Amino acid sequence: AIIVTVPLGVLRAPAGSTGAIRFAPRVHDVERAAGALVHGPLFKLLLRFREAFWSSGNRRRHRGFGFAHLPGGAVPTWWPSAPVDSGVLTGWAGGPLAEELSAIPPEVRRARALDSLQRLFGTPRSTLEELLEDEAHHDWQADPYARGGYAVTPVGSLGAARVLARPVAETLFFAGEHTHTGGQAGTVHGALETGERAARDCLDALRARPRAR
Repeated sequence: AIIVTVPLGVLRAPAGSTGAIRFAPRVHDVERAAGALVHGPLFKLLLRFREAFWSSGNRRRHRGFGFAHLPGGAVPTWWPSAPVDSGVLTGWAGGPLAEELSAIPPEVRRARALDSLQRLFGTPRSTLEELLEDEAHHDWQADPYARGGYAVTPVGSLGAARVLARPVAETLFFAGEHTHTGGQAGTVHGALETGERAARDCLDALRARPRAR
């Protein structure tokens, strides 16, 4: 018995490409269900500042914020490292914005991120540059073992997750946010719940098998 927990992008990866999985014999129902769902580009940036500038001075009103959204920003969504009070902010962009961030040089990407934070918090750009200590990013669509972001269910594909959640010949058990049938696709807790479901299904199948004598 095998529990398969790869992202949707890997499940949909063309045969022979880096990170792709080949099932022999082919599992046509799974292929069709995975093909009915879609996933898009996703880009994350992590900026580490010397201090949490958004919760100091006259910006104390931002202390403890969960998510901040900047419509029209190059990096439109940000969140802190709560509950740890650190100087780290995570920036998130999906869709066309993620593709743009993926295509530009690192220094341009950094500049756009700082521009977004300046607009969001009103902190002078020079202050942000002086406080910035380090940065990192992850380009999910360029990662062959992710190949993009979370699953999206198009019109007419509501049954796809149910197909992916079903055991195959009591041998293959699929988990991951794209297999959640209760409306929590695209979330970490949804992925965790499907892992628990797949583990239960796998154990039930193993217990039902005749014991070797």
